[in-house]
Amino acid sequence: RKPSGQSKKASSAASMR
Repeated sequence: RKPSGQSKKASSAASMR
């Protein structure tokens, strides 16, 4: 099980900036 939720949120924020 990998914490894909936190990782995806961080990636999404960085990509949006």
